Amino acid sequence: MSRFNFLFILLLCNGLFAQVGINTTSPNATLDIKSSNQTSPLSTDGILVPKVDAFPVINPGAAQNGMLVFLTTTVGINTPGFYYWENATTSWKSVGDGAKKIDDLNDGKSDLSGYSIYLGTNAGQNDSNPTANVNLGIGFSSLQNNVSGIYNTALGYGTLNNNLSYRNTAIGYQSMLSNTGGADNVAVGYLSLLTNSIGEENVAIGSNSLSKNTSGSYNIAIGSYALESNISANDNIGIGLNSLQLNTVGLKNIAIGSNSLHKNINGNSNIALGENSLKESSGANNNIAIGEETLFFNDGDDNIAIGNSALYSNQLGERNIAIGNSSMYGNYPNPNTGSDNIAMGQETLYNNTGNFNIGIGYKSLNLNQDANNNIGIGGYALEKNTIGLDNIGIGINALRSNVIGGFNIALGTNSLASNTNGQINIGIGPNSLTSNTSGVANIAVGSNALVQNTTGNNNISFGYRTLWSNLTGNNNIAVGEDALMGNNLGENNIAIGKSTLAVNKDAINNIAIGQGALQNNIQNNNIAIGTYALNVNTTGKNIAIGNQALSSNIISSGNTAIGHESLRFNTSIDNTAVGELSLNSNITGRQNTAIGARSLRDNTSGSNNVATGYAALINNTIGNYNVAYGSGSLSNNTSGSNNVGVGPGALSGNTIGSFNVAVGNEALFNNNTGDYNIAIGAYGLNDNSTGVNNIAIGFKSLEKNNTASNNVALGYQSLQNSYAGGSNVAVGYNALRNNQSGNSNTAVGYLALENNNGSRQLTAVGDSALINNTANWNTALGWNAGSNSISGTDNLFLGWNANVSTNSLNDATAIGESSVVNASNKIRFGNTGITVIEGQVPYSNPSDGRFKFDVKENVPGLNFVLKLRPVTYKFNTKKYNEYLVQNLPNEVKAEMTLKTDYSKSSNIIHSGFIAQEIEVICDEVGYNFDGLHVPEKGNSSDNYSVAYSQFIMPLVKAVQELNNKIEEQQKIINELKKKLNE
Repeated sequence: MSRFNFLFILLLCNGLFAQVGINTTSPNATLDIKSSNQTSPLSTDGILVPKVDAFPVINPGAAQNGMLVFLTTTVGINTPGFYYWENATTSWKSVGDGAKKIDDLNDGKSDLSGYSIYLGTNAGQNDSNPTANVNLGIGFSSLQNNVSGIYNTALGYGTLNNNLSYRNTAIGYQSMLSNTGGADNVAVGYLSLLTNSIGEENVAIGSNSLSKNTSGSYNIAIGSYALESNISANDNIGIGLNSLQLNTVGLKNIAIGSNSLHKNINGNSNIALGENSLKESSGANNNIAIGEETLFFNDGDDNIAIGNSALYSNQLGERNIAIGNSSMYGNYPNPNTGSDNIAMGQETLYNNTGNFNIGIGYKSLNLNQDANNNIGIGGYALEKNTIGLDNIGIGINALRSNVIGGFNIALGTNSLASNTNGQINIGIGPNSLTSNTSGVANIAVGSNALVQNTTGNNNISFGYRTLWSNLTGNNNIAVGEDALMGNNLGENNIAIGKSTLAVNKDAINNIAIGQGALQNNIQNNNIAIGTYALNVNTTGKNIAIGNQALSSNIISSGNTAIGHESLRFNTSIDNTAVGELSLNSNITGRQNTAIGARSLRDNTSGSNNVATGYAALINNTIGNYNVAYGSGSLSNNTSGSNNVGVGPGALSGNTIGSFNVAVGNEALFNNNTGDYNIAIGAYGLNDNSTGVNNIAIGFKSLEKNNTASNNVALGYQSLQNSYAGGSNVAVGYNALRNNQSGNSNTAVGYLALENNNGSRQLTAVGDSALINNTANWNTALGWNAGSNSISGTDNLFLGWNANVSTNSLNDATAIGESSVVNASNKIRFGNTGITVIEGQVPYSNPSDGRFKFDVKENVPGLNFVLKLRPVTYKFNTKKYNEYLVQNLPNEVKAEMTLKTDYSKSSNIIHSGFIAQEIEVICDEVGYNFDGLHVPEKGNSSDNYSVAYSQFIMPLVKAVQELNNKIEEQQKIINELKKKLNE
């Protein structure tokens, strides 16, 4: 029966899901637990989570993330309480330990540990040194009757009530009420600092802040009624609506706000910024007001007003300066007059109703009505102006008769005196433009300049009698005595200098600068700058700048000459000369450009040349398509063509050489007939005379080259001293520097092949590679590679510091970093630190019988092999390396020793022979053994070496001899066996 019940319950539970209720049949959640009585619960109504005295030794996992326990004891820094497992941080997290104690927040006086914190009714009442009087009061009567309180802060109704200072901060209704003796106060709120007495350095922010403050000093009030009725206040600053309102006996006040300094009484040295600032102020002195209706109805003295309505209705104001919109607006005694005016002088701007006028001088702008933006300085200046705008008249009678003319400037007695309706004119000087009536946009500077002009427009005249006869001519510029003096109808001319364009009457669009320039011109569209430039020109259209530039030109056009006597004798077209005597002798040459003194000076018929720099192409006569840039560049060229010289003295000596490029100071300096050369860098190919197809890039590269050809030098002083060597390539600082006659060499790298002289067919790539080489047919690749080789030939060096032990080895090869070969006809792989030489297949020697001769069967066998002493040994690679490099420079030896680790290579256990013992055996048996290398006589760095592969031949011979003996013995054995069997 029990089994049946269990099965029934199991099946029933298997079908249940969603919600579980305890003490309830209608759960409202996945788990809903009801108390026994919600209104009157039992002491056992609740949930107990698992209690633990310590956290589990093994941390829970992700499945337990969020698991809750109650810790009953203190474990480390964890106090008893609820904790849950946070798997993401693999740590137990505290749920919290409830609220902190609130003893310090009780109403009234705080306990000793609170350091004077109050909250409510009568808070801080009669506080006497609760922990050194560091007080904070919040609420009704806070800090009430505080005694000896320091560092007080009070917020709320009755704050700082009867406080006895120091450094108080009060915020709220009646804050700092009746504070006495308080210093360094800050009050924020309604009635803040109310009736404060003997307060110092107060700051009040709020509606009635500093209201009726008494004996207050250094006050700053920001708020509606800031500093209202301030009493005995000093150095006040009020910011806000009605700030400093009704301030009395105030000194040195600054008010910023709408009605700032409102009705200030007997205030001195006030500064007000803002709308209605200094409004209705009385008795104020030395005021500065900036803003809307500044100094509104002010009756003070020595005021400065800047801004809208400045000095508005100012009464009895003296020595006022008004700058800005409506300045002096309604200035007493004429309260309805214009604004933004500056008036200085008796009756100046007397009838003014206009704006933005300045009148300085007796009756200047006297009749001005509603005209604006005029300046009149001087007796009667602009006296009769009524509606003319934007005029400036400086000087007695300047623009005196002007009525409606606008935008005129007159400087000088009677300047523009008769002008009535002319506009945009400038007259500077006595009687300048004095007859002008309706002419527009003229400028006359000088006595009697444009004196007869009546209706001419847009003319500029500088100097005595300039444009003197001009009546109706327009758009002319004349500078200098009598310049364009006779001009009548001519337009768009510029004449600067005495008598320039003097006889011009109706020609247009000419520019003449310099005495006598274009003096006789009758044509249009010329430019002449310089004394007598284009002096006799009649119908040509040219540009000449310089003394007597194009001075002989009559009818030719399209030329530009800039410089003393440039193109002086020219009769051709389309040339440009800039510089003294540039293209001076040119006659028929065309389309030349010469920039620089004496550039292309002697050119006669050469065309399409460009010369820039002093004396560039100076001697060229018939050469074409040359470019010279730099002082003296291509200076001796006569008939050479298609050359480019850039730099002082570049291609200076070239005469007939063509298709050369020289860039740099004295590059290709002495080249004479050489063609197709390129030199870039100071003194590059400096001495080249007849060499062709050379390229030199770098300071003094190929400097001494004379007749050699087909060289390439790139780098500072590369191939510097080579004079006859050809077909060389040098790239790098001082590469092949000392080469003189060597041919077909290649040097790439700093100091590569630097000291090579006459050797040929060398290749050096790398810093200091083959630096000391003087022999032929060597190749070096790598830093300092082959640097110790001097007279040796047919050598190969591959690798950093690959080298020879002595300087005269031939057909020697060193391959690998710091590898050193110590004998001629020898190949060295790697340095002494190498422990393995590996290849994919065995090394093979050529062994073709077709090429062998003198073949002999004289290889010793057992007689040689039996004398050998096989041994094992270690090899001192460091000592061996020191032996190899004994003749190298000390700095090279130090570098090689620094980079190499000998420990591994010196600890290898080798199997082999002692070479000296093999030498003795060979002598004994008379065997000339090629497997043994004996040091060369006189070569102190050579060493014994053994080729172990060569021992195969004696070993084979020994095996053959042994085999013969075995066969003979076997024959004897067989015979003995036969006899035994008989």
